[in-house]
Amino acid sequence: MAARRGRGWARGAAAFAAVALAVGAGRRYGWDGASAVAAFREARGALGPWAAPAYVAAHALTLALCPPYAIFLEGGAALVFGFLPGVACVFSAKVLGASISFWIGRSRDLRVLLL
Repeated sequence: MAARRGRGWARGAAAFAAVALAVGAGRRYGWDGASAVAAFREARGALGPWAAPAYVAAHALTLALCPPYAIFLEGGAALVFGFLPGVACVFSAKVLGASISFWIGRSRDLRVLLL
């Protein structure tokens, strides 16, 4: 039991360090919200009709794995796709993420691997 608790703290510390590095890099190199939204809109243009399914897959995976920054993807969908298409993408991602979480919870082999 103590080994599992130790791994959980290590994962949390690694996630915190990754977020801290990303925030530090953003401050150092002058990245701001407007340039990030512009970059995502350019990526949406590059992906064409596959942008929404790619977003839904990425957001569903983040919802299933529960990182602390998953909430920001929901607001980003409205900025990148527009309000109503963003709502549809977020709804689809939440349904898919809940299904993935249920599947992870029901699978014994995955629980052993993830813990």
